[in-house]
Amino acid sequence: MRKSLIGLLAATSLGLAACGGGGSGSEATPEVVEGGGNECTAGNTLTDGILTIGTGSPAYSPWVENDAPESGEGFEAAVAYAVAEQMGFAKENVTWVRTTFDEAIQPGAKNFDFNLQQYSITDERKQTVTFSDSYYTTNQAIVGYADSPVASMTTLAELANVKFGVQSGTTSLDFVTNVIAPTTEPYVYDDNAAAKAALEAKQ
Repeated sequence: MRKSLIGLLAATSLGLAACGGGGSGSEATPEVVEGGGNECTAGNTLTDGILTIGTGSPAYSPWVENDAPESGEGFEAAVAYAVAEQMGFAKENVTWVRTTFDEAIQPGAKNFDFNLQQYSITDERKQTVTFSDSYYTTNQAIVGYADSPVASMTTLAELANVKFGVQSGTTSLDFVTNVIAPTTEPYVYDDNAAAKAALEAKQ
């Protein structure tokens, strides 16, 4: 049986591209962190009277349910509307735009006031993105089939001969490459949806 796993990004943070302070964490269990970022006001938005929030394409459950952030269902969607309320925006004055994982953290002008999706906070990313304090911290995760030989592996040495698939530009890729250090190069995908599809196809 082919040994195949996907390393999925699991360390997450709230990224505020327009306003927010730095923060990070490495705890193994979720932790709620009080925000300590810069003040955001309605007058600082791209469109007067409108708060534009960026999210992923697609946006995944449980962060956003049914890929519909405007519903307010899902952890990040609910957080976004709670932030909007604190800033003085009614729900009808919030609009959503979609970005790819890489687009949201690249230098340059953005089409959103802040972006809310699962980014690990790293020193490299802090050079181009202003992060809020993290709202959720956890370790990296590796997923695969329950009946695969890798399901019972518990050490890095055992994982060294596994073929991994990972999203490009993520801390998951860094983790696989530098910590697990497999004997063969991992497959690299544009996003987790493509990696998941490859796993489901047993590629």
